[in-house]
Amino acid sequence: CGGGCGGGCGGGCGGGCGGACSGVSMGSIQMGLITKESMAAEVAAFIAHNKLDDRAAQALTDSLPELQRNVLDRGNLADANNPSSALLGRLKSAAAALGVTTPAPRPFSQAATGLDGEQFATALEKFIADSGIDERAADALRKAPVDHQRFVLDRGGLQDARNPSASV
Repeated sequence: CGGGCGGGCGGGCGGGCGGACSGVSMGSIQMGLITKESMAAEVAAFIAHNKLDDRAAQALTDSLPELQRNVLDRGNLADANNPSSALLGRLKSAAAALGVTTPAPRPFSQAATGLDGEQFATALEKFIADSGIDERAADALRKAPVDHQRFVLDRGGLQDARNPSASV
């Protein structure tokens, strides 16, 4: 993979090395050959193109460059029902194949944690209205335990989700 792709599959090939690296298995890539820096622009483009949610984007960004390369080499996620979930699955598979662990997800903001009573109920209803979720998902969220509701609110809005109701 080294020739023609900046020596590490990530530097300056515009689309992820096209076919130059797509047939390379992770087992044949030497650790250290691919760097976070060489993958950064390609990872950012992949995140934007596939409209990944914040959690999936962060998971990919925080992953080892070898995991990033493996995920990107598998192609885009445009046909996936939930591209973010598909990406997390790819990361898990790549990590298992390499025998490494994926980074723990970063903690979500604690925006809803400080709210209580009426403030929290108001924030929950605003989230439901702003997110565009259907009535079934809204009812499920309203009936969920408070810690689950806080978790959902702490993750942030669903405006960019393909199916906001399924994302709840």
